[in-house]
Amino acid sequence: MKTPLNDAVKKYLNHTSFHTPAHCGVISLTDITELSYSGNLFAGGGVIQESERLVSEAYGAEQTFFVTSGATTALHAAMAVFEGECVLVFGSAHKSVFSGLRLFAGSGYYMNDIEGLEGALRDIKPSALVVTSPDYFGNTLDLEYIKGLCESCGAALIVDAAHGSHFAFCDRLPVSATGYGDLVIHSLHKTMPVMTGGALLHCKREYAERAAFALSEIHTTSPSYPVMLSIESAVAVMSEEGGKLWRGVIDKVAGFAKALPSPYEVVKTDDPTRLVIASPYDGAEVCAELERRGIFAEMSYQNKEVFIVNPYNADKLHLLGGALSEIKGLKEYNEATAPPIYKAPRKLLLKASYELAAAGGAAGRVLYREIGYYPPGVPLYLPGQELDERDAAFLQSKGKMLFGLDNGRVYVVS
Repeated sequence: MKTPLNDAVKKYLNHTSFHTPAHCGVISLTDITELSYSGNLFAGGGVIQESERLVSEAYGAEQTFFVTSGATTALHAAMAVFEGECVLVFGSAHKSVFSGLRLFAGSGYYMNDIEGLEGALRDIKPSALVVTSPDYFGNTLDLEYIKGLCESCGAALIVDAAHGSHFAFCDRLPVSATGYGDLVIHSLHKTMPVMTGGALLHCKREYAERAAFALSEIHTTSPSYPVMLSIESAVAVMSEEGGKLWRGVIDKVAGFAKALPSPYEVVKTDDPTRLVIASPYDGAEVCAELERRGIFAEMSYQNKEVFIVNPYNADKLHLLGGALSEIKGLKEYNEATAPPIYKAPRKLLLKASYELAAAGGAAGRVLYREIGYYPPGVPLYLPGQELDERDAAFLQSKGKMLFGLDNGRVYVVS
């Protein structure tokens, strides 16, 4: 794949700068602004649009937009396409989906039982369905089936595929969400060699104008050129070498799994590069011990640890295996907490007056903002849910590990 944006910027690396940013190249020569040669992310045309076209082709998408302020911005833009309309959220949705509902949806519903999804789509008749595939643990949904349901019910399909931007480049990985979603979000920095904040919003052409408008409204007007350059470079590398690179990662993870010492075991995932390890121990304790040995996981959750393995760290897996073999006799985990199952869609509270209340004294109050462990950022408590004494005690005891709280206080309806 060609790299027109990188080529244009490199041609003028040593120009004399009397423009923003004020460091004038002292920090980074590629950290520039909209200039005659570098294009404008929101003006159309030029080298940025050409780069987006090439990236779109690499992903098999009809239209692709660069985002430098993270997948949350891309997701919010996708939801803004259906501003004021009804949106149904399914499955292990990230907290940014719920903030998107508050910002843009006319009404919102949530459910996480696949057997009831078809009925919910027919009953609620949402303009859009938001799903997450893959999730933080490398598990995917049957997007072909879900897309069929959406088509039969007249709903657009928004896929938060933040953790699946690498799928398009190797036939041993799951199928890319761009083959099914009407709007698809990829967070490239999660699995690709891209700077933090690098994301893509893919969409069908019928949604392109509204998506472009939404991005121009909510994205920063100072997009990061280093981030855009890294997006283009990463997709170019993966287009040419991705198959070989990711097959190598998959083989290394498989070899690591065979050699993993007891009592640790690898949890099977749909994404063979997403390494999830389970043990009898508290995952947070295991991660703390690993950090003492200079190894940092992506996250811990209950009795599991999650490691994002890619072509640039797969050769370090032996260090992880060696460290785990040294970790013995930790506190066992026995406090499993999982999101409740919503077989029928639950209507969400989106707009209300709110205030902050101490978590320990929130029993009997109605939540305004969702709450859950971060990561993975999936709510345990939903907006509009009334808290009881047990909930309040849980929030008070786990407050530092949860999102949706403010210094031990919860957002409740006033």
